[in-house]
Amino acid sequence: MGGYFGKNGGVGGGSVSSGDIAKYLSYNPDSNRIESRRAIETTLNSFYLSELHKISSGAENVFFTNLNSGVNFYPAWGGLKNHAIVENRGADGIVRPSIRIYKDMITVKPYGDPAGVGSVAYGKAATMLGNHSVLGQEFIVTEPVAASDWLIYQVWYGSDDTGVQAYEQKFTGTAYAAGATVNWWFTHPVEGHQNTPIYTCIKIAKGKEDAEKRLLQVRPSTLNAANHYSNIRIREFYDMPIHGYTKQVEEDEIVFLPCDHAVNPEIVYPYVPIWFQFGNTIERDQYFQNNPGELQIGIWIDDGINYAQWDGVSWNALPSEKTVKLTVPLAFKSNFRVYDYKTTFSSTAKCVVDFTAYSQGTVTMGNAGDDIEFTYITGEGWYLYDRVSNVK
Repeated sequence: MGGYFGKNGGVGGGSVSSGDIAKYLSYNPDSNRIESRRAIETTLNSFYLSELHKISSGAENVFFTNLNSGVNFYPAWGGLKNHAIVENRGADGIVRPSIRIYKDMITVKPYGDPAGVGSVAYGKAATMLGNHSVLGQEFIVTEPVAASDWLIYQVWYGSDDTGVQAYEQKFTGTAYAAGATVNWWFTHPVEGHQNTPIYTCIKIAKGKEDAEKRLLQVRPSTLNAANHYSNIRIREFYDMPIHGYTKQVEEDEIVFLPCDHAVNPEIVYPYVPIWFQFGNTIERDQYFQNNPGELQIGIWIDDGINYAQWDGVSWNALPSEKTVKLTVPLAFKSNFRVYDYKTTFSSTAKCVVDFTAYSQGTVTMGNAGDDIEFTYITGEGWYLYDRVSNVK
């Protein structure tokens, strides 16, 4: 049996016999399943659930294609970075959950219009022009393509096709004469974030999919004869943080969730299991002098509103409200909301949102019913929207 074919088509890992395959891959009649005892590596468009679903790599996304409807579904994503790296053990080690939002499709000619003559290989190192989802492209072939030939579009991370391959599309079954325009819509998009270094190419395999591959010859662009012409179809996207969770806040804390923060500045003291209503402080003090064991409680609720603590000699009044401080760290740049869910904010019962890490000072919320949304704009800083007074 032949050897293992790596991602570049070369043979690696030594020869593989049918006995080796049977050692690691077998059929279990009890479960009616094929079972593997080693990890399995496949192509980028690999997993088919019969004729209904397909799972594919879209470079910086994974798509679940319904083959019946042709819809490419995608999930919301969140993640944890490599915690073997010390810097990833704090807030920087978390990729906040987000959902990808797309703008309307546009067409872009990154290297200009097609030249009238000439030929150049379709292979180019570049960087992503924006947060783009590429849905297809148009180009002009300058060599004949037979119906039995295979065109293979690839995207690699880095400056050539020797690094990590992120995406692949294959196309066959249509013949093109030299000078013909190819209008190629991908079965699922390829996506990447702005400034990501990539190498894109189209290769041709003559006669069959597994034939030797080389770069396809296409028409150059008018702006630079060394660059190929292409008209790409893209949607710009934005990864929007997921909201919908409400976090109750009663103590100072560092903001780490892109959610609603329901702040309560009331001080919550330990529950006192014994309750008496005293007519006055003299009656109260006399009771505890006669029952010194009950002073171990430490905190006594005098009338359900006022709080006092015994110091061994006398009772000392305790505060019933405070200032809650929310500190926004430099690593946090997701939208969040802070509001007074009990409508008890005042000059002495308030919330302070601290943006000192961004050199933007603090925001004090000290009015009953205060409700503010905070939004970070890349390159500018934090903005607020007062949901009560509609002030931005």
